[in-house]
Amino acid sequence: MLNQSKDKLAPLPLAERGETLEATLSVAKMERLSELLAETTGEVVAKIEFGTDSEGIKYISGSANADLVVECQRCMQPVTVSVETEFKLGMVAGEDEAQELSEDYDPLIVSEEMISLAALIEDELILALPLVSMHEDTNCSPYVSEYLAEDSETESENEEDRVYPFAQLGEMLKNKQ
Repeated sequence: MLNQSKDKLAPLPLAERGETLEATLSVAKMERLSELLAETTGEVVAKIEFGTDSEGIKYISGSANADLVVECQRCMQPVTVSVETEFKLGMVAGEDEAQELSEDYDPLIVSEEMISLAALIEDELILALPLVSMHEDTNCSPYVSEYLAEDSETESENEEDRVYPFAQLGEMLKNKQ
């Protein structure tokens, strides 16, 4: 189990040994992710595997899951979204190696001996956040639900009153033949 206060790891030796880690991390301690959230409660559960593939590429693969509270883009109230992400990162020394990396991997440039696993998981969660988060129609605030109901009634009324400006042209063409 990984302790978030000591999350600096040496990924290359871990990949050589084929280690697997499980981690539970606090959302509140992930500063960049917290800026995007309405509330910073909860935890992230992650499972990370280090290894070397048949081509000799050292990699980090894993998954992270969290229930995150974001702002509904319809009613501006908090909504909980389940975020699940899977990643497979090929460790490379620089940009040149990153260009040559197989499409199966996203590049992770390892320029230092130690990396922050919490920061890596935080990055993956940020990428996995939905672009637009909303409640289901029935769960949004009463004002929005009322507005949506009025909007659908107006739409059906407008269907009856709809004016077709070229309808007369169609009639004229039929009469002309």
